Amino acid sequence: MRSSRFTRRVLGLPGLLAALLLAGCGSESTIVGAPGGGGTPVSPVASITLIASSNILPSDGGSSVDLSVLVRDANNNAVTGVPVTYSANSGLLQVTTDGTSGLATARLSTGGDPTNRAIVVTATTGSLSDTVTINVTGSQLALQGPDNVVLGEQASFTARLQNSAGQGVAGRTVLVESANGNTLSSASLVTNAQGEATFTVTATQSGADTISATTLGLTAAAPLAVSADDSVVFIEPASAAEIPLGVSQPVTVEWRVAGVPQSGTVNFSTTRGTLSALSAPLDANGRATVNISASTAGPAVLTARVGAAGPQIQRSVEFVATTPATIVVQASRFTVAPGEQSTIVATVRDAVGNAVKNKVILFQLEDVTGGSLSVGTAVTSSAGSAQTVYTGGSTISGSGEVRITATVQENPGISQTVDLTVARREVDISIGTGNELFEPNTATYEREFVLQVTDSQGVGVANANVQLSVRSKYYRKGRYIAGANDRWEIAAGAILCPDEDLNGNGQLDANEDFNSSGSIEAGNVVSVTPGEISTDATGTALFRIRYAQEFGNWLIVTIRARTAVQGTEFEDTTDHSLEITANDANVNQSPPGGLFSRFGGTDLNASTDPSDEGLTVPASAARLAELGFGSGRFQGCRTLN
Repeated sequence: MRSSRFTRRVLGLPGLLAALLLAGCGSESTIVGAPGGGGTPVSPVASITLIASSNILPSDGGSSVDLSVLVRDANNNAVTGVPVTYSANSGLLQVTTDGTSGLATARLSTGGDPTNRAIVVTATTGSLSDTVTINVTGSQLALQGPDNVVLGEQASFTARLQNSAGQGVAGRTVLVESANGNTLSSASLVTNAQGEATFTVTATQSGADTISATTLGLTAAAPLAVSADDSVVFIEPASAAEIPLGVSQPVTVEWRVAGVPQSGTVNFSTTRGTLSALSAPLDANGRATVNISASTAGPAVLTARVGAAGPQIQRSVEFVATTPATIVVQASRFTVAPGEQSTIVATVRDAVGNAVKNKVILFQLEDVTGGSLSVGTAVTSSAGSAQTVYTGGSTISGSGEVRITATVQENPGISQTVDLTVARREVDISIGTGNELFEPNTATYEREFVLQVTDSQGVGVANANVQLSVRSKYYRKGRYIAGANDRWEIAAGAILCPDEDLNGNGQLDANEDFNSSGSIEAGNVVSVTPGEISTDATGTALFRIRYAQEFGNWLIVTIRARTAVQGTEFEDTTDHSLEITANDANVNQSPPGGLFSRFGGTDLNASTDPSDEGLTVPASAARLAELGFGSGRFQGCRTLN
């Protein structure tokens, strides 16, 4: 199908956000040389096509994007022996084949930089060139601290920087600021191994204030009210205290004015656990106490307010399970080629399914291929998980002959094993696309993809039947604002939410309707055509995805291709961020779907929701952790405002 109009320039969500960063980026290039020294093409080159396996590159650096260049003559025959130059304005390029067969390939990774940005890759031969844009996405910055403090007192804040896998990003400079001029312990901090940077604010200016943190082009803000008269403080528990499940913990608040104890009633609330009472009177020392306990693990925010409208304070704590009962070990890949890697994750839970934190896990390897583990011990996180990375050896193994065992150190009886296979990959499936977005009508976009099936020698597999599917992975809430170059841009503060269909069955099941809308968000709103294709003599086939224009910039989908060759199944997946055309991003007209995301443009609360219902279901908890929401989804995902 030919489009009624199209443009070669496509503005995806991350590309819009990162466009202003490109001018200051460095570049690097790799030249793929032609054999025979001269590099003169056998046939005149008529076209060059650069194909990327995905337009998204997760910021955690754990994956890469495969790049392919097709050089063809006027009759679409592959032209061999042509020198091809790759270049990119950031990231790291590695050439994987030399292009002598008419197909030059390379691999793009983040180069260790977790900054959200757009990487523009260019392939050039002679006077011809083609480009694709790969968006590095997923890094997030959060700022946590109390929302009020008394003049002269201190408040502790923590900035937390995470990559696309939910892992802390260490060694990054964080700049912090007080809008009202309150005193900061430091204006420049460096994140620790967990990606956290902690600082204090000394209240020297009364009134409303905003504390902000900035790093890697990301900004997070938190409100802080400074009271000049009232002194309301938590006596216990300590900030960020870890409270064992089932233990009754006193919660004590003190209220003084000008140093004099006050009378009255303090109202208490919590986001997790049970309070012995919702209110308590202040005693002669100006103190009120209740007790709290919990039966489920996770973070909680304690709130104490004097009377119905008096001063209020908050304190963050965490309830932790302490008695391990089970361990589950999972591998990201059960079959790896020599030298390839698989992430091994061990998750520890108590007898009722709570994640158990702070437990040492021992990883042991039995492997005849000479493979290795990145670490032999690891400590479980708040999600109860600890991980190591297995790297396959130089030889192959029998089926399931690589055995990795994870054991709880304090209780060796709690142990589980996962079996892997090291084997040479016989068939490889790759999915790629170019830079053209088609517009068959005023309400729809289409993007064309190429699928390649090759054997272990890189030769195309003809007549391979491939089944295709596409499913929503994330949806985004936010709004457009007028930006540079008269283009609509996504306003700061937009939040990413996981698709509610956590088990992928297309039905709204128990604990999946997180926003109580009565339907699945985002649901399957993208179609793939055809659903089954057969490769041609070169091992390639074309297909398209189609979606309503209002979903452009607000949805990320996963495209999956599966085939069976000689009785063995193979598959490949790629994540794709839906885009809009450059013409439709012009501020002289309304953007597709209007100024607000289909899924909501307000209530953009990016703080973690500790009462996430999905976390009570092990399968749902595992899926959320896989998507980078191991501690729960954002509170803003609870609505469609």
